[in-house]
Amino acid sequence: VLDTLVSQAVGAGNPHLGLIYFNRARIVGTIAFVPCFIVMFYTEPILLWMNQDPLTSKLAAE
Repeated sequence: VLDTLVSQAVGAGNPHLGLIYFNRARIVGTIAFVPCFIVMFYTEPILLWMNQDPLTSKLAAE
């Protein structure tokens, strides 16, 4: 979607709007990445908290 919006903005002679789209996408991507990273980093404790098998939790965290 981002490539379409930026291409349309630049093609319409408004490269500043393309930069705005790019920066918004970068911010949204960062905001979405942080919770995903936290869950991935703490996979083993989360799975153990959910009463999963310890071996399975350890293997899932690798």
